[in-house]
Amino acid sequence: GGSHKIDVPYHAGLNPPSFTVELWVRPLRNGIDQSPLTCRESSPRRGYYFYGNTTNQWSFRTGNGSGVDAINGGTVATGVGTHLLGTY
Repeated sequence: GGSHKIDVPYHAGLNPPSFTVELWVRPLRNGIDQSPLTCRESSPRRGYYFYGNTTNQWSFRTGNGSGVDAINGGTVATGVGTHLLGTY
């Protein structure tokens, strides 16, 4: 129970030219902005994060230095274990 997420400060060693990151999530709510795993920096925008939005869609987002690129995925399902995997 409760609200759990992982925030990792941006580090170049965790953001090589190519990588894969994955995790299992079981959202307790949907219809909200949520990010269960982040490894990013806001300025400049770099790093990566998984994001569930208010329309209940997952995306894997990567910072490109000035903005964010996103690849959209499946539906955020409340109480259901979901495997998220992003490859850059």
